[in-house]
Amino acid sequence: MGNLEARIASIKDTLQINYVKPSLDIVDKYRQCLASSNIALDYLHIGRGLSTETIENFKLGYDEAREAITIPVYKRGELINIRYRHLNPNATAKYTQERGCEVWIYNEDGIEKGKSKGGILITEGEFDCMSAWQAGFKNVISPASGKDSY
Repeated sequence: MGNLEARIASIKDTLQINYVKPSLDIVDKYRQCLASSNIALDYLHIGRGLSTETIENFKLGYDEAREAITIPVYKRGELINIRYRHLNPNATAKYTQERGCEVWIYNEDGIEKGKSKGGILITEGEFDCMSAWQAGFKNVISPASGKDSY
């Protein structure tokens, strides 16, 4: 059967596509913006019930221009995408992501944790994944497209 990581292939790996990668610096910038945005912090703490530890673990941030919580996505420890949860109720979509970037499992680390736990908890979206993680389920992931994921 081989090890699990060797068997997990993304579209990029299968089709040998080159994707754009966001800058690591932008994640730090968004994290700094979050620290000074009461609207974004209230959304995360009050609206979503996330602790500061969870926010820091997942490196959440805030993009003022988009009025959106930033959710960095990592693959094998490398930043490959940033998803945006728009806070403006008039936004055309609640969620968007960087164009040209790879789409991947959220909280890939949950797969590794699942090996020792004997299973993986799969949630519909990133915030459900974070909430489960915060509740102690470190072996949790979210498919790239939520409920519509293959």
